[in-house]
Amino acid sequence: MTGPARIDYQTGHIIFKVTSDAADGALGVYEMLLTANTRGPSPHIHHKMTETFYVLEGQVEIQHGETKTLLGVGETATAKPHDVHAFNNPTDSDTRFLIIFAPNNSREDYFTGLIEMLQRHPAADETELKAFMRSHDQYAPPSSS
Repeated sequence: MTGPARIDYQTGHIIFKVTSDAADGALGVYEMLLTANTRGPSPHIHHKMTETFYVLEGQVEIQHGETKTLLGVGETATAKPHDVHAFNNPTDSDTRFLIIFAPNNSREDYFTGLIEMLQRHPAADETELKAFMRSHDQYAPPSSS
């Protein structure tokens, strides 16, 4: 396994349940806690990975394209490669959910690196941040113009 089994950050934590190494890159399973009223990542796409969300506790808002859906315990949502998606916790309670990537492009390295970068430089250089994200199959969505 690369990186720690758990990463704590300002608005929650990520627990590495099944890492890229453990599954030979076939999938990755990560448990995420987002505290109340916390924004997740900006809308983005992956070129190679499918990302599935499964709610364990509370509710999580999944944006898929232009549609936002509030998922509850036991509900799932899936974003296939090239689907624009994001997630947030707009509720007044904490939420826990699984994020499952298949195949897994070593997301533990992505989560670890991103949190380290943002802790070092909270206003991280946008060029550096975009390059880091691209190296982990995470891209801004194509413009709709």
